[in-house]
Amino acid sequence: NEPAKPDKHEHLQVIQIGPYSVLMSADSDAIETTSNGVTPVEIKCGNPRHFGLKVMWQMLSNGSQTLILANKRGRVNEVQTLFAAESRTFREMVQEHSPIVICLAEGNIEASMSKLRNWQRNGELQAGQVYELIFVGRGVETGLVLKPLFGREAQMLSQLPPVHVLEQLLGSV
Repeated sequence: NEPAKPDKHEHLQVIQIGPYSVLMSADSDAIETTSNGVTPVEIKCGNPRHFGLKVMWQMLSNGSQTLILANKRGRVNEVQTLFAAESRTFREMVQEHSPIVICLAEGNIEASMSKLRNWQRNGELQAGQVYELIFVGRGVETGLVLKPLFGREAQMLSQLPPVHVLEQLLGSV
């Protein structure tokens, strides 16, 4: 159970995935204020060689155009210390992967969206039920699992306004 975050920043956007328009809601680690407005920022610690596609997709889902990468791999007097931080753009994160790998991953996401549509058509999704989408596997070999959520866990993830409000804001969803 995660404690409440009073300064939580949620980014809401519509993304086109193949033939599907997807309303994405994702929290961001920080926000950056510029002359163009406020934009989400992703912050990560660790070795970027282990990120794979995950951080790039995370940046896409929360609308981050900037990644702040902290290097805390060193130790001073047995205490892990932040030695440096660097900034990368979303474009740089995309360019770290070959077009073939990204294309295969996009295909997996589109296949997962089709799977969701089929679950909806077959009556496997219940109106009003909150679900967590879990991508299992690594890299381009991922699958989609749908997990129903209940209680506080569902309440924490169901922060979107009612459907009629979303329709007024975004058109038919």
